[in-house]
Amino acid sequence: MCGTTLYVAPEVHEGKPYDTKVDMYSFGLMMWEMWFGERVFSELKSPVAQKEFFRGIKDENYRPQTPRSDGRFVPNPPPAQWTELMTSCWHTEPCLRRTATECKTIIKENKHQHVK
Repeated sequence: MCGTTLYVAPEVHEGKPYDTKVDMYSFGLMMWEMWFGERVFSELKSPVAQKEFFRGIKDENYRPQTPRSDGRFVPNPPPAQWTELMTSCWHTEPCLRRTATECKTIIKENKHQHVK
């Protein structure tokens, strides 16, 4: 397997053929990290067996929480456009993930809405 475990798309975990859509999956997870300022899946308090984590990604659509449902205060929750972009990048089905070009367009269209 290639890539960093937490950022690897489900199809890679499953040993299926993959393409650039795996990069978009990882990009969506990094978008979450940029917004919330912490490592993805940091809510995992105890070590989770790698096999169990992979199964959760593949079978249970395990993804970061948006919005945070773990009771932690988020002073600036992500806007709907950001949340939609993140979640569309990490979609389980690669063919339903955004392309890099689509992401660039959406980010450019919305970049001034949330600049402080």
